[in-house]
Amino acid sequence: MIYFGEIPTNPLLLQAFTMVGEMTAPLAMMMIVASLKDIHMRHMLTDRKLLIYAFLKAVVLPIPILFAMKFFVTNLHPRMQPRYRRCADGRYGGDGRSALQQGRLSAR
Repeated sequence: MIYFGEIPTNPLLLQAFTMVGEMTAPLAMMMIVASLKDIHMRHMLTDRKLLIYAFLKAVVLPIPILFAMKFFVTNLHPRMQPRYRRCADGRYGGDGRSALQQGRLSAR
């Protein structure tokens, strides 16, 4: 609400919110590790339901998401394009030649 309303915030309060926000991911990781301490490794590697779930989540589920994202991502930011394209298109101080033509890369 404060962000979308662009309400001015005291810098001290803003810094406190930022610090709490930066702590959430490490704290979540620590909680996950603490919950895994009671699980035996042998049980994790032999439990069939767990292996199927992990396979579905890590391999099968990302495939349709990848294809769906192709419809929404049409133009990449220049920083996301490969380095040789940035040199070749004349932007960022390039002269229109590829990095190989400019002698920045070796063909060997």
